[in-house]
Amino acid sequence: MKLKHLFPFAFLAAFSMDALADKVVMDFEDGETTGSGWNMTESIVDNPVKCGNNSAKCELVEPDAAWGMTGVWIEYNRGAEFIVADIFMNKDGDITMRDNMQNTDDTNNNVVVSIKGGVWNRVAFDTRSFESISDNQMVYFGRSSSPFYIDNIKVTSTMPTEYDCTKEEKKTDVDYTFGRVKIGGGGFVAGIVAEGSTMIARTDVGGAYIRNHADCSWEPITDFISEDDKGLYSIEAAAIDPSNHKNIYLLGGCQYFSSTKTAMMISKDGGKNFDIIPVTDLIRVHGNGNGRNCGERIAVDPNNSDIVFAGGRAGTPLIMSVDGGKKWSKVASFPSEAYGTTVNWPSWESTKVATTADENGTTCVVFDKSSVKNGKTQRIFVGISRTGADNIYVSEDAGSTWSALKGTDNSFIPCRMKMNKRGELIICCADKCVGGSKGKMYKYDIAGDEITDITPSNAPALGGFDIAPSNPDRMVVSTNNTWIPQKWDGGLSANGDIVWITIDGGKTWTSLQNKMTLYNSGVTWVKGYALHWCGSICIDPTDENKASFTSGNGIFTCDQIWCPEPKFYFDVNGLEETVPLDIVSIPGRNTLSVIGDYTGFIHNDIHEFPAIHDPAPGTTGGICYYPQDPDVMMRVANTGFYITTSGESGWKQVSKTSAEYNNPYCPSCGPMASNEGKCAITKVDGKYRFFVIPIPDPDGNGSGSGIFYSDDEGKTWTSIAGTEKAIRIVTDPKNDAYLYASGMGVIMVSDDYGKTFEDVAIQNTFGWQSAYTRLCVVPGREGLIYAPCAGNGIMVSTDHGSTFKKLSGIESCEAVGCGKGKKDGEFALYIYGSAGDGNGFFRSLDEGKTWQLLSDSKHQFGGPGNGQFLEGDQNVFGRFYMSSIGLGIIYGEETATAIPHTWECTSVVSDKCDASDADNVEAENTMVVYPNPSNSDFTFAVAGEYELVSVIGKTIASGNAEIGQTFGVNLPSGIYFLKMNGEAYKVVKK
Repeated sequence: MKLKHLFPFAFLAAFSMDALADKVVMDFEDGETTGSGWNMTESIVDNPVKCGNNSAKCELVEPDAAWGMTGVWIEYNRGAEFIVADIFMNKDGDITMRDNMQNTDDTNNNVVVSIKGGVWNRVAFDTRSFESISDNQMVYFGRSSSPFYIDNIKVTSTMPTEYDCTKEEKKTDVDYTFGRVKIGGGGFVAGIVAEGSTMIARTDVGGAYIRNHADCSWEPITDFISEDDKGLYSIEAAAIDPSNHKNIYLLGGCQYFSSTKTAMMISKDGGKNFDIIPVTDLIRVHGNGNGRNCGERIAVDPNNSDIVFAGGRAGTPLIMSVDGGKKWSKVASFPSEAYGTTVNWPSWESTKVATTADENGTTCVVFDKSSVKNGKTQRIFVGISRTGADNIYVSEDAGSTWSALKGTDNSFIPCRMKMNKRGELIICCADKCVGGSKGKMYKYDIAGDEITDITPSNAPALGGFDIAPSNPDRMVVSTNNTWIPQKWDGGLSANGDIVWITIDGGKTWTSLQNKMTLYNSGVTWVKGYALHWCGSICIDPTDENKASFTSGNGIFTCDQIWCPEPKFYFDVNGLEETVPLDIVSIPGRNTLSVIGDYTGFIHNDIHEFPAIHDPAPGTTGGICYYPQDPDVMMRVANTGFYITTSGESGWKQVSKTSAEYNNPYCPSCGPMASNEGKCAITKVDGKYRFFVIPIPDPDGNGSGSGIFYSDDEGKTWTSIAGTEKAIRIVTDPKNDAYLYASGMGVIMVSDDYGKTFEDVAIQNTFGWQSAYTRLCVVPGREGLIYAPCAGNGIMVSTDHGSTFKKLSGIESCEAVGCGKGKKDGEFALYIYGSAGDGNGFFRSLDEGKTWQLLSDSKHQFGGPGNGQFLEGDQNVFGRFYMSSIGLGIIYGEETATAIPHTWECTSVVSDKCDASDADNVEAENTMVVYPNPSNSDFTFAVAGEYELVSVIGKTIASGNAEIGQTFGVNLPSGIYFLKMNGEAYKVVKK
């Protein structure tokens, strides 16, 4: 049935129990269904598994692609009883349970619960906090897309106890080793925290890493996150228990993934295993949003490991746990006026939440260890991201009451706060959570109740800072989003943040701007970029001369931070955070990738840092080659198109199509050539024909650019009518006349070398998850196409797409690819999806007749992410590559043939180092224009004669500049050089 009720969804808390002797509502043994619901189909089926529930029958609820809920009419006492049900799902995910009766404030009661896949879960809807408006309620259970089973709905007045139902995870059929193709960093690291020898780095889209001090590498600890939970890879906050360093807390969530789910991920064994505790009903976070550099938003009581406080961006300002993170509740005593704004969360939906004006919410939580009473820390500080009103609060009674901390300038946001050994609170501020222009730094002497301004002179917006654990007079601080030249080893420079050090508690500061030198540590592509967007600094507690700095492209570390001329090296061994968008593995050739932000790479060894493509235009969505001649290739960058007919080193830029993309997040950036477009190549009458989809259509509504082709190597382009829904395109490996394009719910075939395309019928339509579907064709095989169809499994055509049939054994398939077979003439087929009790990677060596499970629950990687590719290696049997939402390129290979890889510590040190040599000079501010980069105009910071030239030396503008004069508002996006006062400065227009 498809009954639709217009009200918001709700979620519930999960418990398990031994038995319930109270009112039984439905057990489904009589064959009756619940009989109502929301966009779903319900049926009575045999119990799929007896682990935790021995009933013979249960109800199967099959939601539609958007959302589905089953409703049950229940008589119960709101405010006094629990509603309980058994829930089963094939794989881990979330379930919703909601009470239909609205409260007096027109809201519904809701909590979110995570369900363990493969076993029955006993979930309890605790109504004791509900308003006692009425009994006789309709209660709903539901979720999106995937089916679930429900049984034994009951009502009880006693708290359920935990029910221990364990099921041995299905073992993999082949032992596989997983890792990341070596690139090195490539994304924004938002924070680093350390306690003792335990150090955690958190990223905005790539999860969290733990430091391996033995080999100076970063090891991923969040590979377990499933595709359903991929939003949790945006880590908003991290904390390590000061009393037990094996206790690690991560707070994750992303506004545009996983239905805005926010959850605590808690490890009690040093990051080996994590429990996921949803807290969406209390707080919302957005770990890839502006202000993610603030922190940390979680803190563990240094005197009591059971007590944890945390804040988010929206919902309630502060929550706490008194049982080590198992259960969380609102800190009701915290001033509600801290969140004075109400917004839709996310902005494109109607759910209303409280937050701050900048939607950055709570920035940091800090305990003062010295203030202990009855086994609890009494003094707690909380920072709030707002200006013009109180934004630092303090409790002197373990959180029972709160008052505003006075004495700081509240026109600055407290982005980070930390206690030093002397019992002083250091506060680091900026006038905006991102993109600010002014900063402040304070020292709060708690004992003397005195606040001192210790800001470096003329400081722009400040970002990260840290204090030497044993010496509170030694501190390091950086700007955030400042663009000042930094020197690279070898003479290049790039614009980034300023770093200062102090050895006298902030009385004087030394700028390292013209003293520091950057080293690439073998990551050749990063040279010429900079240490930028630095929002977090961590002095190693085991070596106080060593400090690590977060950056928009990874982590930089300095082993002698107190030196007069310190050396910073790119410290990203094991840390991969690129967003892969496309890849090709060419028989007999290298593997080539393209990625967001940093163009893409030539991979001749997955364990070596690769060379970047040349030219390197930035974000590139597509790469392809002509199957009959792999020297002929094309790349589709957002700023333009590139082709080569002579292999990897012969790239040349070609003209754009008539399609233009205007970035909605940057209206002043001007039209772009592509929005992560795709390409293909064939040959007609001895000439190469290049195809491009500049603007793919992810929504399936025909809003894309459609397909263009060129017969003159990109000089001119012709639009192909009727292809506006196209997302990807591929050439038949054997027959040049055939090309196949795919989109949301559609496959298009051309048999005339791509001049025209026709839609073909497919047995089951694609679900919404197939918006970036990538068809798989097999080298050397004509007309063979594999199509990933999300919840409809995988389909195959052997007749150029004229007909498709569904392969048995696969329940869902998000991506499919093929690679080298065991023998000549054979191929291996790989998918990311689910089958039976398994979820993740599968392989078939018999063209899809049978499947082998390759991965376990610890190796899920959030699914194929933005690039939606799974590509087999055409030169190495058993190896495959998968895209991700920000973990770099995932690879898998048979353990038996995998080549072991080890890291080695590489350090760059100065011959002479003595912190007392620091000359304490102020920043030598060589900034000539700001902001830089800019998405609108630039402002001169100095006066004088200037000349603005393009990258090929063409003069764009010239004249005499005055301080405060603006220019460049109509400049196209790109890189320019400003010649001024005898120097040349790089200027970037976004």
